[in-house]
Amino acid sequence: MLFRSYFRSEEGHSPSGAEVVNFSGISSMLEKERAAIFFPAIIPIESDLKIGIFPAVTAGLIFIFVLFFLAGTLIFQSPEALAARTGLLVGGHNSSLILPLLGYGLIHSNFFPLVVNSSFTYIVGAPLEERLSPGLFLALFFGGVVVAGLLHLMVKGGQEPILGAGGGISALLGAYAVTFPLAKVRANFFGSILSLPSY
Repeated sequence: MLFRSYFRSEEGHSPSGAEVVNFSGISSMLEKERAAIFFPAIIPIESDLKIGIFPAVTAGLIFIFVLFFLAGTLIFQSPEALAARTGLLVGGHNSSLILPLLGYGLIHSNFFPLVVNSSFTYIVGAPLEERLSPGLFLALFFGGVVVAGLLHLMVKGGQEPILGAGGGISALLGAYAVTFPLAKVRANFFGSILSLPSY
């Protein structure tokens, strides 16, 4: 249920789960983002799984999400402008591929995807980091990011750049559902607090 609900909350972004940023210039990007309305279907609150370590890698990922968002908003006028200036866009006018395929998943286009993806990263990421080891956890996350970016390029042909950790979160959710099939997660589901199974 948690796994399926996340994909419903990501509808309208991209087939791979990453947020789509459609722009013909920085100014048009900003106008579209300010006009867009994103209402997450589900926000996880806590899991019934107990962890015995401090999830340093998971916390580090969330810190980078927030850092990039603040830098993009306060210094570059928008996260999209930050991605364009640093070359971390997949598709659009960016001819490079390797660095953008890893970096676009760390930048979120607006506040609500940042909150939702950070929540999912912590709730499912902390127990996975403990079970899999930090290295495998990072490989899983960035593997999902790369696969999502490649799928987006195949479907959209590089015409629409993308941002967001949706691909990485999807990989973590799949691993969480398989690794902890009996786990329960308390989540805000359209304003109601529910206990949902991991799948």
